[in-house]
Amino acid sequence: GLVYCPIAKVASTTWFLNFLKFANIKLQDLQSLQKSGNPTSAEMSFVKRNKEGKMTKIGIRNIVRNITTPSQSFTLKELKKMLGVMTPFMLVRHPFIRLVSAYEDKILNPRPGLEYHKKVQAEIKRKRQKEEDHVIVFPKHLLMSKMYQMMLRKKVTTMKD
Repeated sequence: GLVYCPIAKVASTTWFLNFLKFANIKLQDLQSLQKSGNPTSAEMSFVKRNKEGKMTKIGIRNIVRNITTPSQSFTLKELKKMLGVMTPFMLVRHPFIRLVSAYEDKILNPRPGLEYHKKVQAEIKRKRQKEEDHVIVFPKHLLMSKMYQMMLRKKVTTMKD
């Protein structure tokens, strides 16, 4: 078995989708169910509903958590024994690349309807409109790193397309 520690902006959504595949749950079926918007009779913790009781969103992460979270009936000793035979893993990213990715996702291309992101954008714009010089100095070792160069090449290629 696997033990996964998700970290935001480090492929966590990709891994939750992989776990759905491992559990033989088809993403297309969930998307069809969500698009139908039909009210369901059963209470499902992974479904968000509007005031009329129609489905508005299916939480993939909640589905995976419901499937993979051990029962409350396990004792600490039993959990430790289980974890002893499992392989823990987590993914990490360079902090600068994580920051750039978060900026692109939340500021440059926010999902519609996320008011918090719009507030942050407005605050940044308000502060940047002042007649001040803003200089960002990046550490030389970071700018010269292979990871940064690869990311820069990818961004330039993406912008050309």
